[in-house]
Amino acid sequence: MPRGSWGDAAAALRGARARRRRTTTVLTLVGTLLLGAAAGVAYAHAQTRDLTQALVRDVAAAARAQEAAGHDLDRAARDAAALLTALEEKAEGDPAATALRRSIDDARAQAAARVDLVPPDAHLGTLFFDVGAAQTYLDGSDDVLAGTSAAEAALEVAIEAAQTRYDEVVLKEARATAAQARAALDASLAAGEELLAGTEGAVADDEVRAGLRRAVDVAGALPGAPADGSLQATEASARSFAEARVAVDAALERVREEHEAWRAEQERLAAEEAARAAAELMSYQRAAGVPF
Repeated sequence: MPRGSWGDAAAALRGARARRRRTTTVLTLVGTLLLGAAAGVAYAHAQTRDLTQALVRDVAAAARAQEAAGHDLDRAARDAAALLTALEEKAEGDPAATALRRSIDDARAQAAARVDLVPPDAHLGTLFFDVGAAQTYLDGSDDVLAGTSAAEAALEVAIEAAQTRYDEVVLKEARATAAQARAALDASLAAGEELLAGTEGAVADDEVRAGLRRAVDVAGALPGAPADGSLQATEASARSFAEARVAVDAALERVREEHEAWRAEQERLAAEEAARAAAELMSYQRAAGVPF
C-alpha cells in the first residue's frame, strides 16, 4: 500500500520547525535590542513583525499537514476495511482478520487526531505569548504526524498479513473446486468409455459415437493439475475440467439418444418379424388343416 501525502507534509513541517527555531532566536535577540537601544526600536519592530508572520505561516502549514495526514490515513483504513470484510467472509475469526481490525480501529482513531490549540495571530501586542503558543502547537503537530506515521506503518503490516492469509484461503478454495471438477470429469470419462464399449454396432449413425470418442480423448489428455500451482492456473484448470465435462456429457447424451433410437428401431423390427412369422405359421396351419 503506498504511503499517503503525510510524508511530504512531515518534511515540510521539519522545515517549518527549522524556521521557527531561527525565529525564536531572532526574537530573543530583538528583545535584547529593544532593551538596550531605543534607536533600534523601529527596525526591531519591523523584523519582529516579519518573523511573527512567518511563524504564523508555519503554524498554518502544520495544520494543513495534520489534515492531509488524517485524510490519507482514513482513506487507507477504509481500503483495509474492504479487505477485512472479504477475509472475514472467507475465514471468520482468523487471527489475521482480528489483527487487521485492531489496526483499522487504531488508524481511524489516529486519523481523527488534531492539535486543538488555536493558532496564534500576528498581533505584536501578544508577540511573546504567541511564540510560546506556536511552539506548543508545532510540537503537538509533530507528535500527531509521528503517531499517524506509526499507525500507517502498523496498518501496512496488518494489511500484508491479511492479504497473504486471504490469498491462501482463496487458493485453497480454488484447489478444492478444481479437484471437484476433475473428479466429476473423471466420472464422465468413465461413463463415456463404458457407453462406447456398450454401443459398438448399436447405433444407426456411428459418427455420434466417434464424437464421443473425440470428446473423451480430448478431456482425458488434460493435465491433472496446474503446472505452477498459482491461483490463476488453478482456476484455469477448474474451468477447463468443467468445460471438458460439459462437452463429454453432451456427447454422452447424444450417443444415449442414438442408442435408444437404434434399440427402439430394433424392437420395432423384431416385432414386425415376429408378427410376420406368426402370420406365416397361421397360414401354414390353415393350409395343413391343423386346428388352432
